[in-house]
Amino acid sequence: MLSFGAGAMSTTASSTAWRLTTSAWRSSAATAGSARRTTGASSAITARASPILMRRGASSWTTASPWRLDMKACIFDMDGLMFDTERVFVLAWDYVGVQMGLGKTGYMVMKTMGSNTEGCNRIWREEFGADFDVAAMWNHTRDFLEGYYSQHTVTPKKGLYELLAYLKEQGYKLAVASSTKREKVEQHLASADVRHYFDAVIGGDMVEKSKPEPDIYLTAAAALGVPPVECYALEDSRNGLLSAHRAGCKAIHVPDLWQPDDTVKPFILGPFDSLLDVRDWLVSRQ
Repeated sequence: MLSFGAGAMSTTASSTAWRLTTSAWRSSAATAGSARRTTGASSAITARASPILMRRGASSWTTASPWRLDMKACIFDMDGLMFDTERVFVLAWDYVGVQMGLGKTGYMVMKTMGSNTEGCNRIWREEFGADFDVAAMWNHTRDFLEGYYSQHTVTPKKGLYELLAYLKEQGYKLAVASSTKREKVEQHLASADVRHYFDAVIGGDMVEKSKPEPDIYLTAAAALGVPPVECYALEDSRNGLLSAHRAGCKAIHVPDLWQPDDTVKPFILGPFDSLLDVRDWLVSRQ
């Protein structure tokens, strides 16, 4: 999802070094995608791969595209994946709609899932007209969220701590790639006492194009110094999964408000019921 204020590109993310590195990763991702589409390709990307997985606790077989055994990093989405914040946004935007005379508009969470502020502004205007007051919408959103989080802390999703501890024990490099503004991401990570697990934090205000474009995952992989094809990407939304896949990462789906459809089923690992199931699956592969 997102948080108010995301969308502007930061000085750090727009530096020449970042552009050169992410450009190299983008080229690598394009090459990887081409290799995956070539029948019988013998590249390292498909080495020791299996097209079918059985996830622990699942009721059915899960089909996915080939995956590597030598993954070095794991990149996490935040809202709806690490923390149960998507439902809070439904409440916030129900409040926004009532305040603006539109009725409850929490359903806009599903329409904007994975988008940064610029993307959300466009979608809200498509829904309510070109003259829709997005500034007022964000002001009401801010008022609700500030009031809510003054009385509540973020709720970690099942298995978050167990998965993070396991990945660190196994030597994975970890990053967050969230459409939410970095400042808010840092606040949530600190509130849940998980900031120390992550080697890099990339917010939606640090990239020019939001999910489903690959920019944020290319930037996160570059920050870790790991090629995207050696990164798992944990996501709960269609836009997030597409972003990770287009960057060349191996996308793992842990659903929250949205269930996978035919646009993502061919390339995802999962769906997994929880982050704990992801941890158990990784353990089973040792």
